[in-house]
Amino acid sequence: MDTAVTRIRERANLTPFESEQLGENARLMCARMLDEAASATSRGERWSATVGYISVTLTPAG
Repeated sequence: MDTAVTRIRERANLTPFESEQLGENARLMCARMLDEAASATSRGERWSATVGYISVTLTPAG
């Protein structure tokens, strides 16, 4: 996720506040993915979440 955040920061015209918020939102999303998403997908369930402007949906394969 750090690479994606870095790329967005490089390409988008973000204010310092927006850049900081993006990093914080990405950190929170990673934590949710490691906890909630891992549990849901291990049970074969689809998982979706939004934190700020970051939205993620994971669908287990198979």
